[in-house]
Amino acid sequence: MNREGLGPADPALRDAGRIADRRPNEEVIAANGGLFVAWKRRLSPRLRKLVLAAHVVVSVGWLGIVAAMLVLEIAAATAQEVAMAEAAYALIGDVSGTLVAPPPVSFSIAALLTGIVLSLGTRWGLFAYYWILAKLLLTLAVIFSGIFLVDRWIQQASVTLEGPAPMLLIYTSVAHLLMLGAATVISVYKPWGTTRRGRRDAAPRRVKRGADGGARITSDVRAPGNADATGSHREASTT
Repeated sequence: MNREGLGPADPALRDAGRIADRRPNEEVIAANGGLFVAWKRRLSPRLRKLVLAAHVVVSVGWLGIVAAMLVLEIAAATAQEVAMAEAAYALIGDVSGTLVAPPPVSFSIAALLTGIVLSLGTRWGLFAYYWILAKLLLTLAVIFSGIFLVDRWIQQASVTLEGPAPMLLIYTSVAHLLMLGAATVISVYKPWGTTRRGRRDAAPRRVKRGADGGARITSDVRAPGNADATGSHREASTT
């Protein structure tokens, strides 16, 4: 007997187990004598680990490239010889190209795509949690500022070797490092909870048995003040 009062002989729990066997990528919840299903397509465990590994690799590579650009930008801005500064800015342009080049060369685009796949293919979703939205916004901000600002400033700095462009490049790289570091910390701590859409999508839907024995969704469950439904969701989804 579990804490919601559902024993092994409970019909709803048996039905949930049978549907779970047929639909391994969907959440099936038995609660309060009813049968609930969260229709969420998921990545298989092996594929999820593969995509997660790829996401970590390209994200770390992206962070390393930005750090390398910062070192080169400082070296170019402080170079005493014109030839050295020109060579540094040329190298910065080549390194920056690996961030915004078409996939699979682009580290930033690869990190964005693998992150979206992980979000959509796991229980987190893309718009259900504030921490995922924050990571998405930080990622897009770094990508678009690199495309529309950094490339232009690299060209200006390589031509004039003075003016505001060299310092703007340094400030932008520092900001990008802080933003990518913040995205990493956010992904570890996962703060702020669910969005309104996430709370709406998390509401279980009641399933009734048809005459042919098939399971059919009839309506969303709305049980204000019923804490057992939420607790049962957690309990059933871990078994």
